Amino acid sequence: MASSRRCQAWQSLLQPVPADASLLHRPLFLAAIVVALFFLCCTLPVHVNVVGDDVSHASWQHVDHPHPSQMEAGVEQDRLLPNVGKVGKVYVTGVSSGAYMAGQLHVAYSSAINGAGLVAGGPYACSGGTLIRALDACTDDTMPLDFSALLSGAELSASSGLIDPLANMLNSPVWMFHGKADQTVRESVADAAAAWYRHFGADVLYNNATGANHAWVSPLGANPCSISASPYTSQCGEMDPPMEMLAHILRRPISAANNGTLQGLLSFSQDAYSTARWGLVAQLLSMDTTGYVYVPAACSNGSLVCDVIVVLHGCLQGAALVGQDLINEAHMNQYADTNGLIVLYPQAIPLTLGAVYNPKGCWDWWGYLAADGLFAVKGSYQMEVIMAMIEALGSRK
Repeated sequence: MASSRRCQAWQSLLQPVPADASLLHRPLFLAAIVVALFFLCCTLPVHVNVVGDDVSHASWQHVDHPHPSQMEAGVEQDRLLPNVGKVGKVYVTGVSSGAYMAGQLHVAYSSAINGAGLVAGGPYACSGGTLIRALDACTDDTMPLDFSALLSGAELSASSGLIDPLANMLNSPVWMFHGKADQTVRESVADAAAAWYRHFGADVLYNNATGANHAWVSPLGANPCSISASPYTSQCGEMDPPMEMLAHILRRPISAANNGTLQGLLSFSQDAYSTARWGLVAQLLSMDTTGYVYVPAACSNGSLVCDVIVVLHGCLQGAALVGQDLINEAHMNQYADTNGLIVLYPQAIPLTLGAVYNPKGCWDWWGYLAADGLFAVKGSYQMEVIMAMIEALGSRK
């Protein structure tokens, strides 16, 4: 049974690993790819083209940027993030690979990130930069998860200055969600994440009593509660996990959601922030050219200093693959409108290019862009770009 589950995990999560997988974690190898593609990336707009659901055959091709009239309805076009002047506290949340990335951001940048909501995710830096461990210990349970090593690894990273002090975890609000029907990320893995946070003194609220499958659960979810299928949003009766999460991490009463017409969703160029930080177009970091942000009118006109919450999608769930489904169905914009929140939606894309192997558009939680665990510390490629986006929204009050 364990062997069968392991085979299914390898097939469904990442596809078979190429023979040169040992090069997957080499930043110098990534630099070689950058040089090889310099002319392409600096002279032509590029886009990942995915045929059907087979993201393992993503290809690079020239495309023209669409005119705003051709973009999805309800999205105002703006190539840079709006600077609203002052922002309040900053929180992160995500599902599956997005939950892992949210945890990485929360722990590594705990001086700037005030709390986290993890949906179907595991403990910080669980994979250790090893693909086999990511699959067999941090999603499945066919390999023992070395909990004490995760604790000591985090302590070493903190003492070395690679992440902010772990003392910042004390009383930091963390909300976690895992459904009983979820066989993609095992319950024992989510349990370990809760235990990790509690070990360092975080204020953890862990909802693991529902029958939900592997998905972002909200009243607007596309699928029934027991289903894990594209776009990986589900509805479980009257349950409203986003409200539960916001109440816990914001530590204030949550006003009823605005379920009427919403205005304030903008698109922006992620290239602007990847090039400013790394001198690289976003696609070379397995990030889309375009990200999204929801800014309520009260936040944009300066009448209210708003908190920021970053929402990170899971594998096969980015806008390049499912459009705005998660953005529309997360039930976050509706609460943002009535609770003074700016919601940032960074976007990852599939990328199978040389040694970089991310065919399903996951966030980097196993080290496909970095070596020796450096994907989960300050200075890692994707996290630095996301932090630059947060900083672009405004200075902290």
